Amino acid sequence: MDIKHLSIKWKLLFISVFAVTVPTVIMGLASYSIHSAETYKEVKEKLGSIVSDWKVVTESYVQQKERVLKREEVLVKQRLETMDLVVNKILEILYAIDGNNPPEDKRDKVFDKIVSLRVGKSGFVALIDRYGNYLSKEQRKRYGDTMIQAGESGTIIRGIMEGAKRSGKGSPYSLSYPVKDSGGKEERVRLTVASWFEPLDVYILVTTYYTDFKSYELENLLQEELVNRMSRERIGANGYLWIVNSRGEYVVSKNKLRNGENILDTRDRTGRQVVKDIIAGAMSSPGKEPYYSSHLWRNVGEKEEMQRLSASLYIPEWDWVISAVSYNKDFLVGLGKIKMNIAFVSLIAIIISSLCAYYLTLMISRPIRVLNEIVIKASSGDLSVDVGGVKWARDEVGTLAESIEKMMISLAAKRRALEDKAKEEHRKAEELERAYAKLQDTQEKLVRSEKLAILGKLAGTVSHELRNPLGVIKNAVYFLKNIPTAGPGEEKTRKYLGIIDEEVNIAGNIISGIMAFSRAKEPELVKSSVNDIVNEHLKKAEIPSTIRVITFPGEGIPPVSVDRGQMNQVLFNVIMNAVQAMDYKGSLIISTEVAGRYAQISITDTGKGIPKDNMEKIFDPLFSTKVTGTGFGLSVCKSIMEKHGGDILVLSEPGKGATFTIRIPVG
Repeated sequence: MDIKHLSIKWKLLFISVFAVTVPTVIMGLASYSIHSAETYKEVKEKLGSIVSDWKVVTESYVQQKERVLKREEVLVKQRLETMDLVVNKILEILYAIDGNNPPEDKRDKVFDKIVSLRVGKSGFVALIDRYGNYLSKEQRKRYGDTMIQAGESGTIIRGIMEGAKRSGKGSPYSLSYPVKDSGGKEERVRLTVASWFEPLDVYILVTTYYTDFKSYELENLLQEELVNRMSRERIGANGYLWIVNSRGEYVVSKNKLRNGENILDTRDRTGRQVVKDIIAGAMSSPGKEPYYSSHLWRNVGEKEEMQRLSASLYIPEWDWVISAVSYNKDFLVGLGKIKMNIAFVSLIAIIISSLCAYYLTLMISRPIRVLNEIVIKASSGDLSVDVGGVKWARDEVGTLAESIEKMMISLAAKRRALEDKAKEEHRKAEELERAYAKLQDTQEKLVRSEKLAILGKLAGTVSHELRNPLGVIKNAVYFLKNIPTAGPGEEKTRKYLGIIDEEVNIAGNIISGIMAFSRAKEPELVKSSVNDIVNEHLKKAEIPSTIRVITFPGEGIPPVSVDRGQMNQVLFNVIMNAVQAMDYKGSLIISTEVAGRYAQISITDTGKGIPKDNMEKIFDPLFSTKVTGTGFGLSVCKSIMEKHGGDILVLSEPGKGATFTIRIPVG
C-alpha cells in the first residue's frame, strides 16, 4: 500500500502509530544532527570572523606601506625634477656659449658628464635625440645606439618623448611604468621625469626605480612583524593560522617549521590537491566572504591525517592567502555526551505525544501553506512557481494544486501575448518619433534655405543699388581733397573729408561681403591634401608677428575634393576672426586629422571665447559682434562647406577661447 494514495484521515493514523513506535530513533537522530550542524556553523562563523579580522589587520599594514610609498614618491619625483632642471641649465649654458652647433668634442664631454650623474642607487640620466638615439658616447658604449627597443618598451619611450615635447619648458613630463632591463631576472617599475631642450633638440630623461625607495624596505619589516604575530595565534586546542602565496609557498606554517616550503601539489589520501583548491577558492571568493574548506591534513610530527575546517581570504596586495583552521576533534568532542542523553528522552511520554501532534499538524498544514504561498506569488505577477511538490498527492490538496497549475499556465500565456503586443506598440511609437524628428529637421533646413535664398536676392539688389552712389561719393571726396584751398577752415575740411572717405571704404567692404554672399557659386572640385591646403594658406596669410602659430599636421589623411579658392576664403575668414578675437596677440593652434569619413581642420584661438547666447547665431547672415563687421563672413563659410558636402562646427567656453572645426568629406 502506497501512503501517498491514502486519504488525510489514514495518513494521520499512520503517522501517529509511527511516532509512538520509534520516538527514540527520531529524537536521537534529530538532536544529534541539529547540534552537529549548529556546532559546525558556530565554528565556521568563528573561523570566518578570525580570518576577516586578520585580513583587516593585514590591510592596515598594506595601507600604512602605501601611504609611506606615496609620500616618498612625491619626494623622489621632486628630486628627479630638480635633476632635470640642473641638466637643462647645463644645456642652456652650452647653448649660450656655442649656439645650436657646439664643437663635437666639447659636446660629448658635456653629455658624458651629464649622464654620469646618478639618482639614488640605480637611477640615471639619459640624453637622446628625436629618434631615441643616445647622444652620449658613454651610454652608447654601455647600452647600444638607441634607447627605443622593439615592443612595448619602445612605445613607452616614444610616449615619454611626446609628453615631454607637449609639456613645454619648465613643466617636465613624468610617468611610472614597468620595465625589464637586459640581464634582469624580474620586472621593475621605473619613475621617469622627462623634458625637451628645444634649442639643441635634446630629450632629457631622469629615471629611478621604485625598488630604491625606502618604503620597499618598510614592506619587508611590516611583513616580518605580521608573520610573527600570526605565528603566535592559536584557535582552540590545536587550531592555528597559516599563510601561503599564490605559488603555494608557505609564508606562515605551524610553529614556523615549514616556512618557505612549496606545498602547492600536496595531496591527501583521497588524491585531492588541498592547497591548490584553497588558493583557487580564496582568490575567486567575492568581496569579503571567506572561502571555507573541509579537508584532511597532516603536519610535521603528526602520525596520520586528521579532518579539519578552514576559512581563507586572499590579500592581493601581498599575494597572501590567510587561513584560520580548526580540527574536527576539537569542536565535536561534546557530541558524545549527547548520544548518552538520548536514552533518557524515551522515558518522557509527553515528548512522544507532542512529537506526533506536531508531525501531524505539519503534514496537514504544509501542503496548504505551500499552495497559499504559490497563490500569493502568482497574484504579485510571479507565474513561474512550480506546484509539483504538492500536486503529486491524490487527495483534495493535490486536485487543488493541479487546478492552480492550469490557471497559472493560462495566465502566463495571456501575459506573454500582452507583453508581445506592448513591445510591438512600443516599437511603432519609436519609429514614429524618429520619423517626426527627421521631418522636423528637413523642415528646418527647407525654411533656412528659403530664407537664405530670399536674403541672397535682396542682398544682391541692395549691393548693386548702393555701390554706384558710394562710388560717386568717393570720387567727389577725392576731387575735393585735390582742390587747393586756403583759409582758417582748411584743416577741419580735410579732416571731415578723411572721415567721409574712411566711412565710404567701410561701407564698400560691407557691400563686398553682401555681394560675396549673394553670388556664392558651386565649387570647382579638385583632389587636394588637407595639410597642403593649410600650409599654402599660411604662407600667404598676413598674420601679425604678435600671434604665435602652432600647427599639428595629422598623418595618413586621405585626399579630399575641394575648390581651393573657396577653401582659402573659409580659412581666411576663420583665421582672421581668431586673430581679431585675441586682440592681435596670443596663440593660434591649427591641427588636422581624420574623424570617420571626414578630414578635419581645427583652428583654436586663446581669445575671450564666444558668449553662450551667441553660439547659435554666429553663422546667421548679418550677425556680427564687431563694429565694422558685415555679418556675412561665417555665413559664407557655412554655405561653402555645405556645398562641399561638409560642415563647420564651433566649440567655445567664455574666457577660454574658441575652436572652429572645418569638416570635409574624404575621397
